[in-house]
Amino acid sequence: MSRTDYAEIEIRKELRSYHFEDPRYNRLSHILGTETYKEKYGSRRDDLMILSLIVGREILSHHKLYVDEVLKHQDDVRVNWKAIYQYVDTRLDDDEAKWKKELVNYQRSLPVTIKDFLDDYRSLLLQEFDMI
Repeated sequence: MSRTDYAEIEIRKELRSYHFEDPRYNRLSHILGTETYKEKYGSRRDDLMILSLIVGREILSHHKLYVDEVLKHQDDVRVNWKAIYQYVDTRLDDDEAKWKKELVNYQRSLPVTIKDFLDDYRSLLLQEFDMI
């Protein structure tokens, strides 16, 4: 059984608040100019929300970004790449999640899917260091 749209938005609000409100990084509520409990916070498409977090400004469906533009933020200390990867993994691992297509289907805002972008550049964006 699939969740209702309302239930899905509520789950996304909770997950987004957990992952994207750390004051050390770009905060989704500041970028969207809304409170975490408002519908806009949970109803924004996942692909647009993630791109907004990366570039630090609100990205709407008519915006077009290129991979190089997004990669310019790879070393931006305001981008919490770990949280982005955790959020995407959580969404895709949720068997009842609606709108997974926002992460795995081409959505016009980037020439590749968010999932493909994150997979292709994982070693660059999530630099894990081994301590000796």
